[in-house]
Amino acid sequence: MKKNKTKTIIIAVLLITTIAISQAVLNRKNENPNKEQMKNTDMISVQINENKPTLLDFYADWCAPCRIQSPIIDEIEVLFGSQINVIKVDVDKNPELAKKYGVVSIPAIMIFKDGEKVWKEMGIQPKDKLENIILELL
Repeated sequence: MKKNKTKTIIIAVLLITTIAISQAVLNRKNENPNKEQMKNTDMISVQINENKPTLLDFYADWCAPCRIQSPIIDEIEVLFGSQINVIKVDVDKNPELAKKYGVVSIPAIMIFKDGEKVWKEMGIQPKDKLENIILELL
């Protein structure tokens, strides 16, 4: 009986946490609609050249690994808030940006600071790895 109660509490906490993160991400997207999809190359260049880290996430809606990576990116965005820029680029809608940044496989994640690419990886990246890289840049 006690184990079932503990499991129920754990599930409830996880559900509440997931809802809170989702709400925070939605609120941030409403604050800046350019966060979700940036088509303007100039706007991306401005953010990449800022002193704070900018994470570019190249993805496609049909890409299963991208769907796994997306909530991890959302968690990173919530965790660091205004300390970083997060830009999600749909490669199907923005093939010129994917080409410009040399994306040949998705998901592809790049982190820039002061206009310089400081990190790039293809494939699913764990939250703790991204978190550590960003912490080093702050």
